[in-house]
Amino acid sequence: MLAAPATLTATVTNICTIVGTSNTSRFTAKSVTGATGYVWTIPTRAVIDSPVAPLAANGLRIKVRFPVAGANDSVYVQPIGAGGCSGEKKVLKLTTTNCVTPVFAKAGTSLTGTMNVKVFPNPSTSNFNLQLLSSDNAQAKVKVMDAQGRIKKR
Repeated sequence: MLAAPATLTATVTNICTIVGTSNTSRFTAKSVTGATGYVWTIPTRAVIDSPVAPLAANGLRIKVRFPVAGANDSVYVQPIGAGGCSGEKKVLKLTTTNCVTPVFAKAGTSLTGTMNVKVFPNPSTSNFNLQLLSSDNAQAKVKVMDAQGRIKKR
């Protein structure tokens, strides 16, 4: 099995400064011996703007735009070897503190206690679990929306 890249760096890791703008962050991975390519995984709401020369040909560098940010956003890169064998992933946790607005509240009232929301696995491409813990044991109604605000599930 191929090792993970030794480093994964970004020009911007606190993405709050570029969320919702046309600005990008450049992500660069260190090459792995025996790798023939690299697979990048970005947050579901992010967009790969373009590969970045001169390392674009071998997949070691990409530029990403962030129309919105989510809590616990990360970028992953994984080397691929001959015959398509996958290597270990390298992860870079992005900072989204103070730029992610919670999208939950009690209808018609203010939240008096504390609420803890967990979504897992994260990231997910299909099914996920949602766990809500509230200090006042209030009933909650949940709406799942996509990045454009369209309701997907009530």
